[in-house]
Amino acid sequence: MKCFLFFLLLLQQATASAQYYRVARWDNGNKHIEVSGSGGNDSIYTEWSEGGGKRQAEGKYMYGKMTGAWQYWYEEGQKQLVMYFDSLDVASYKNEKIAGKLIKTVKYTQAGEVEAVEQYIDGKKSCFSTYYANIKIKEFTTFDDNGRALTATEWYENGAVRSLARYTDDYVKGTKNGKETYTLTSPKVIYQQWFDTGQIEIDGHVNDKGKKIGKWRTYDRDKNKLKTDEF
Repeated sequence: MKCFLFFLLLLQQATASAQYYRVARWDNGNKHIEVSGSGGNDSIYTEWSEGGGKRQAEGKYMYGKMTGAWQYWYEEGQKQLVMYFDSLDVASYKNEKIAGKLIKTVKYTQAGEVEAVEQYIDGKKSCFSTYYANIKIKEFTTFDDNGRALTATEWYENGAVRSLARYTDDYVKGTKNGKETYTLTSPKVIYQQWFDTGQIEIDGHVNDKGKKIGKWRTYDRDKNKLKTDEF
């Protein structure tokens, strides 16, 4: 990802002949960036580490746009990230609204386990999830078309729900010309948190600035209400 501009320069230098191959090297002579393709419309991009000559990134371009699965590796050689893009053809390339949009990213730990997943619809992030080392889900967040979070859920490693945040718009009811009206004030978050036993611990609201609002109720593990705070 850090060498895309350099890669574009390589493409400009490449001929439109049946085959082409370009390579750039580190100061120590090791291969750094390798670009190969045919016809100038598609190419394979590979980036190598400076020391051991291990692959750091690899993916395919079509018509200058990222397409298919792009893979990235840790310095030690383990898979780090895979980014999935719309597969391109001539028709989709000509349609700038759909060409080469990101579909999904999957991030891995150095131990090879899935750490986080992002999914996209029409090029916009639709949901995000993270996982514990045992692949059990840790958190899951959904987003609207404007990138605002809609729901956010967290789990304990034992599978019990830890917290739930539901984002909603807040309206003030009124009247105008004898008719009911609803005026949008500001988004708010309905927030709840539980102990790992499933017992409610916190119940309250947060405004769009992240500050507590309204009544916040706190409980202990024996279901006793500890206090109610007003914000």
